[in-house]
Amino acid sequence: MNPFSQAWGLIAAGFEPLPIPLGAKSPPPQLTTGSRGVMLSDEQIEDVTLSEGNMNMGIRLPKGVIGIDIDNSEALRTLQNQLGTLTPTWGVSAGEGHLTLFYRVLNDGGNWLSHLPNNSGDIIHHGYRYSISGGSLHPSGRVYKWVYGSPNKITHATPILPAEFSADTLAIIPEKWEDTLSISLDARGNITPIDIMNCRHVSTAIKIGVSKIRNSRDIHISMRSATWTLAALCTKGHQVDAAALSVIDNAYEAACRRDHRTYSSGETLRAYEGALRKQPISSNNKCAN
Repeated sequence: MNPFSQAWGLIAAGFEPLPIPLGAKSPPPQLTTGSRGVMLSDEQIEDVTLSEGNMNMGIRLPKGVIGIDIDNSEALRTLQNQLGTLTPTWGVSAGEGHLTLFYRVLNDGGNWLSHLPNNSGDIIHHGYRYSISGGSLHPSGRVYKWVYGSPNKITHATPILPAEFSADTLAIIPEKWEDTLSISLDARGNITPIDIMNCRHVSTAIKIGVSKIRNSRDIHISMRSATWTLAALCTKGHQVDAAALSVIDNAYEAACRRDHRTYSSGETLRAYEGALRKQPISSNNKCAN
């Protein structure tokens, strides 16, 4: 079966299909992803479905839906202990611990972190990344499956797009999860990370870092400066987690798109880790907020 033959069913379910080379996760067609991505025309989709040779199918999520892309099940278990158990819903899996679950959200403005706290995975949304559909071929040779369930238990798995799969039939993500993963914006559209940070020092550093990235002529230097400041706070005992870094990373990615620069996933994290290695840990390492 050609995985991309499910494209029309995916469109009917409220999602956007992306042709991907068989057995690969990328690349999608140019200008079809990201916040400014445009969906393929009916004619383009028809050409792919009728062409010789099979294609994997990417899934670009609609607004109002996010994907929880789980990379570290142990870290996710800790996160569920903090935020509550994730509700069973539809998703996709390639097996061996890989699982992406799709949820409806109340915040449909697309203001989301890039990564889950505790480095347990990533967040996929309309303007950031895409998933791979059931029936597609994983680089390892395994076949992706459409699944229904939660990180704790999968009750349904099939390579064929289920008739019940739809953006409207997805579970609503628990409120505490949405509050933690979303980024608040003030009246001017500026990020207000104080809502997700317990430490005022970290919150202030993020606000300054985001402002510099947005207004700098050299966004790379500004991003590195922001991560250096966060690393310095971390060595002094202040709470700097994946959520904090995601705010900086989101601002950097947006600036890269604005300036037509190549954005490299993980660049912000690598800059932060490099800054940590170069700074001594303070003996006075208690955060008083």
